[in-house]
Amino acid sequence: FDIVTYGLLGMYYFTVLVTFLFVLGAFYQFLSKIGAYQKLTDKLASKVKGKGILFSLIVSFIFAALASILNEYLVLVAFMPFIITICSKAKMDKITSFAITFGAMLVGILGSTINQKVVGMNVQFFQLQFTDNLLEKIIIFVLAFIIYSVFIILRLIKLNGNKEQRNVKKSNKKDTKKSKKESKEKYVVVVKQEVAKCEDLFENEIKDNEKSNMIPLIIVGVLSAIVVLLAYIPWVSVFKVDWFTNALKTVTEVEVFGVPLFSYILGNVTEFGSWDLFGIQVVMILSMVILAICYRKGLTDIIDSFAEGFKKSAKLVVVLLLAYVILEFAVMYPVIPTIIGKILGKSFNVFTSSLAALITSLFTSEYQYAANLVYSYASTVYTNDINVFTIIFQSIYGLVSFFAPSSAMLLVGLSYLNIPYKEWMKYIWKFLLAMLVVIVVVALIIA
Repeated sequence: FDIVTYGLLGMYYFTVLVTFLFVLGAFYQFLSKIGAYQKLTDKLASKVKGKGILFSLIVSFIFAALASILNEYLVLVAFMPFIITICSKAKMDKITSFAITFGAMLVGILGSTINQKVVGMNVQFFQLQFTDNLLEKIIIFVLAFIIYSVFIILRLIKLNGNKEQRNVKKSNKKDTKKSKKESKEKYVVVVKQEVAKCEDLFENEIKDNEKSNMIPLIIVGVLSAIVVLLAYIPWVSVFKVDWFTNALKTVTEVEVFGVPLFSYILGNVTEFGSWDLFGIQVVMILSMVILAICYRKGLTDIIDSFAEGFKKSAKLVVVLLLAYVILEFAVMYPVIPTIIGKILGKSFNVFTSSLAALITSLFTSEYQYAANLVYSYASTVYTNDINVFTIIFQSIYGLVSFFAPSSAMLLVGLSYLNIPYKEWMKYIWKFLLAMLVVIVVVALIIA
């Protein structure tokens, strides 16, 4: 009975995540119908061809770095379909496309430095500061990104090598009877390679005469991206910058003929630095309306995009909610704190702390719930070692996010790109082992 109940409760407790994925689907389904969007992604894809390694490193660094510092790293998912479309048109493979988008975001979570959803939870639960052990956090982030990048580079080099071998076989396929056998083997390799190619979930065909001016799209896209990034940087909590707070207050207090007009227009909008996940949904919807006007799209096009986008996003929402059902059981039936208390014991130890973090993270989709399950015990028993404990805990949480069945963004990303879980684990397991060693060594050094 509870399994069904909690499945439904997931829709209630995490509504903002569900609506985010649905609006995201509608937004990109609408974009895919605009000729300028197809023209833009075609041009960018043509620039990427032959420069896959450089493109992958730049994109993955941007996603990882932003995930490490933004208040809400999930907003980065709003940019991923754009990058995946470019990857698809540039004929990149699924694993690499996932690695430089969703995977890079997970790297940023593992190497969290000042973001609210991870480090902010340590500040809230363990009474720490954002700047505590900041150098160690940066070191873990840098090492994680470097090691992760090595795996991306090696994969791309291997795929390029296989492509060259196929080209050689193709040129010699008519030489002898032996060449027939080689041709057959080549065909098998090509088929396997085609299966691995990145596919665009929101792909749409546009007639050549519909490929209109890109300038309005670029302007709206750039301005929207700037607004989103400014809105989720921790201006006040970390940087102690109150410019946007004061600016919003000034604007909302301006009166026109004795009426606070801008206050009515803006409603309950909050200052940059304190937006939640609803804010970016408003930005996407407003962008759709503006682009519809610019490219003469009617209300029917917007409505159809929502219907089609919802349908394509449905499977993402399902796996998201299933991941959060695991979280609901872990929180509502708090067996984990009892188990973790037995593992941790009365004296601090790097290895037992790592094990406790691993077990807790396996059942929690978000760090705040993982921290909530253990903070009471850890804060009481590990008072003198709480800084080291939180570094271990947040890093192991990020590491587990690469493979845990409760890792919502992992499952959403794999489902988006239609990548089998087994195939992803075959690619990432060596990175996980390497980072586990890094985390333990760093913890032992600072303990």
